[in-house]
Amino acid sequence: MNSFSSYHSSSSSDKFFKRFRFWKRQYLHIVIYTSLFWIFVDVFFIMLFSDCTKQIIVPCSSSIEKENNPNNNIKSVDDDLIRHPKFNLNKIREKNQTLFYGNNIINKKKLAESKKTDGGFIAKWFGSDSGTNPSSWPGEGGRGVAIPNNLKDAAKKRFTENQFNIVASDLMALNRSIHDQRSSKCRSHEFPSDLPTTSIIIVFHNEGNSTLLRTLTSIVIRSPIEYIQEIIMVDDASVDREYLKDTLEQFVKELPVKVIILRNTDRLGLMKSRLKGAEVATGETLTFLDAHIECSPGWLQYLLYEVKKDRTAVVCPIIDVINDDDFAYLTGSDMTWGGFNWRLNFRWYAVPNREEIRRNYDHSLPLL
Repeated sequence: MNSFSSYHSSSSSDKFFKRFRFWKRQYLHIVIYTSLFWIFVDVFFIMLFSDCTKQIIVPCSSSIEKENNPNNNIKSVDDDLIRHPKFNLNKIREKNQTLFYGNNIINKKKLAESKKTDGGFIAKWFGSDSGTNPSSWPGEGGRGVAIPNNLKDAAKKRFTENQFNIVASDLMALNRSIHDQRSSKCRSHEFPSDLPTTSIIIVFHNEGNSTLLRTLTSIVIRSPIEYIQEIIMVDDASVDREYLKDTLEQFVKELPVKVIILRNTDRLGLMKSRLKGAEVATGETLTFLDAHIECSPGWLQYLLYEVKKDRTAVVCPIIDVINDDDFAYLTGSDMTWGGFNWRLNFRWYAVPNREEIRRNYDHSLPLL
């Protein structure tokens, strides 16, 4: 009796373990097959939406052109022009050269006229010479502004209007001077004369009057305006700011560059407003600026030159800092670059040593 019970118990245990092993194998198979399925799906979509790898599934336009073209010795740059007809430089080079020289002459004439002592934008607003503000003026040379005691309460109260001290900004000249932050190597760089033109796009919403006008002023007086095709301003449904209407319209008419003001009837946000400005842009490149910035000397040529070398480049300058309390102009670091962490939060990170080695420790060369 005892031996039979023992045998029966052993037999049941064996069946249980056999079933357990069977279901374990089935479960592992399901996990493996499911994982493989999603890997293949990921690879499919990666290949479908990549540029030239999608010729495996959906042929690239460049591949079709090559098959129909008896001359297969096409350079890679021409392949890019075939894939992206909007940037077909071969077809529009002659037109662009004509526009460039025409725009160059027109803008230079406008700038010369604006400096005349008997009228014009610079003469009217700043006198015949825009670089001779008295050094004692608030904010000159990039110094911080000392708020008078009788305005400190107003400064604190109005800080919430734009999240910076608009009273300090109002005390400064629109053409306040700032020191050239560039190194001697940067200042010694020479650029070709045929840099691409650019459309500068600025989005604003309830922007402070003095900061917005200073942005426009610094663009004009610190840029080679022959390269500025136009300035496109997008008003993202500003409210209760009368100076952003007729006053702004009259101010931009006196600028020696073409200015277009688009006004949103509904709030679209920064990115959609920038895209709206980009839709009407006619320059060869697009430059996006905030509404409360100050351009530093030589800022534009470096950016355009990098795009001229590689038209697919997206270029960002070293971003200096304007103190939100006293508007002191602070030099930015050339040893940090922006990036995103795994939570998609923007952070500044130290430039890795590999970039220092690649540039041979020459900080006048761009980071890649």
